[in-house]
Parts: sequence; structure tokens; C-alpha cells
Amino acid sequence: MRDSPDACEKFAADVVAAIPELRRYARKLLIDRSYAEDLVQDCIECACRSAASFDPSRGVRPWLFRILYNLFVNKVRKDARQRRTVSLYRLEQEARLPVPSPEQTLHMRQTLESLRSLPPVLRDTLSLYAFDELSCEEIAHTLEVPLGTVLSRLHRARRRLRRNGGSPGEAAQAGIGLHV
Repeated sequence: MRDSPDACEKFAADVVAAIPELRRYARKLLIDRSYAEDLVQDCIECACRSAASFDPSRGVRPWLFRILYNLFVNKVRKDARQRRTVSLYRLEQEARLPVPSPEQTLHMRQTLESLRSLPPVLRDTLSLYAFDELSCEEIAHTLEVPLGTVLSRLHRARRRLRRNGGSPGEAAQAGIGLHV
């Protein structure tokens, strides 16, 4: 990042603008709201410390998501060493719907079960794409994987959802928000 005052102000404004999205993503990753808030704060602190290494051509948002995801992975590893259980997602809270019919409720439960049954790498990729609306390129940068890997993971996640009785389109209708 350039050291000009305008560049610093734009960087700070972009970081502040991304905080609500970072909070939403952190709450999907961690079941405990206070842990999610701590994770976002750690992410912002890390971003401020590392501002000099930021590449403006890549964009602040994917860079922040990558920092948040890396901090989350480190937390999960630390918790695993301490034998504590961390819940990965709070999908039920993200699927805020008007009062659904019994059929819609059943379908949504089946879709959530299908999403929960996905391996973590597929679930993380799909979550960034569907819930946080990152582009495939931004996901690749966030997860530090090639673009082809992101596309492959999205394809495999959709295929598994369809195989489990749902489709990404039906998931969107059920309030899951998958865009294809």
C-alpha cells in the first residue's frame, strides 16, 4: 500500500466498510457470538499491522476475508489441541424466513442437513460464494487456492446437494441463498 494520506484514508474506509460482512462470516464460522466478535477484532488488528503488505490491486475485502479465515483455522487448530469443540456454522440463523409452510420447513431442514454433511472445504467454499457473495477469484485469493480448485469445489458441493435431494436453486428458494 502506498503511504500517501489518500491511500491510507481509502484503506481505512474500505476496512471499516467490510466489518459487517466480516462479522456475518465470523458468526457462520463460530457458534459463539463473542468468539466471532473477537475473531473480527483480531482480523482488523492483523490487517492494520499488515497494511504495508496490502496489495491494492487485489482489493481489501478478499484480503480481509483471507485474514479472518486464516485466524479461524488457527483457532480451530488451537481448540483441537485443547480438546474443545467448535461448531463450524450457524446456518439456521442465516436462513431468516417468514413463517414457512410445513413442506418448506421440511425442505429447509433437509437442505441444511445436506449443507452440514458437506466436507469442510466444500462447505467453506460454498459459504463464501453463496452467503458472502464473493467472486470465485476472491474466494481463490481468500482460501489461497487456485481458481480451478474453487470452481471444482463449487461443482462438487452443488452435485452433492442435488444428490441429497436438493438443488442449489431449491436451496435458494428455501432461503439458503445459493446463487448459481
